[in-house]
Amino acid sequence: MDLVLVRQYAVEKLVAPELLRLGSLVVHGYGAMIALGIAISFPVVLHFAARFGLTRLNDRILTVFFVTTVSAYLGGKLGFVLGDPHATQFILERGGLHRLAQEGFVFQAAMIVTIPALLLTLRQLRLPVLASLDRIILAAPILHGFGRVGCFLAGCCYGAFTDGPFGVEFPPPCPVAGAAVHPTQLYEAIGELVIFGILVLRTRRPHHVGAILGTWIVAYGILRFLTESVRGDGNPVWIGGSSSGPGEAASGLTHGHVYALLFLVVGGLLLVAIRRLPTISPRPGIQSGPDQDRRAADRSVQVGRHSKQRRGVEEKAKE
Repeated sequence: MDLVLVRQYAVEKLVAPELLRLGSLVVHGYGAMIALGIAISFPVVLHFAARFGLTRLNDRILTVFFVTTVSAYLGGKLGFVLGDPHATQFILERGGLHRLAQEGFVFQAAMIVTIPALLLTLRQLRLPVLASLDRIILAAPILHGFGRVGCFLAGCCYGAFTDGPFGVEFPPPCPVAGAAVHPTQLYEAIGELVIFGILVLRTRRPHHVGAILGTWIVAYGILRFLTESVRGDGNPVWIGGSSSGPGEAASGLTHGHVYALLFLVVGGLLLVAIRRLPTISPRPGIQSGPDQDRRAADRSVQVGRHSKQRRGVEEKAKE
């Protein structure tokens, strides 16, 4: 049997903005994937926070997720409105503010707003900021990966035309219906899975405080720059060239490219800066009460600091 026909049959059966309709109740594919991502990322963050003695972070996890959700939505929506005013105007003309609230989102802008919002929240909660962000950021590749699967189901964020073996044809009303395009949504979902694996491996080994956050920022910047190069959904071009039509790769650097480069720079600077900070390791069996969380995390940090000091003393003794 022709594998291309099998793949296309699967796409036609899977791609559906609405997964289920029961009377007035409609379950959208994108929303279902986001809900699934939250359901999976929640226990992941709780598990690794516990491994590092951040019990108070677990106690305040609902507050943290609330701040994350609100700031991510506002940041992603603001990034879309400011970054693509023509698309914003088109959505407003079709359905007003109600439709704009549902459509149009920029993930990179969401993270640019979310990370500072979490930083302020963690300070307000008197939690170790970088150590906590290292655990919370593990949710990012999970949520975004499932979000990209949701984009695939909705037939949005598609790639440029291709004759390659991975090309898929989306059904109407997708603007490129009937033509083979790169499934960039799935490329990015797979990439996010790889990033999550890298973060977990690094989390399980001694690392500088803030290293997991910095690693995610850099890794996501690389992934987004690569996938953006084969996107064909008309993302606005900010540097060089001009905006392209549906199914056409951009001739210049889109807002996705620019955001990706920004992530690479910021993440790289963070990874350099934290080399002066002590290392931290997961400590199985840590138990701490509500008021002992910071001391537990500090003990993990001190272990790395003392190890570093011992190495320094040994090197001087050899000299």
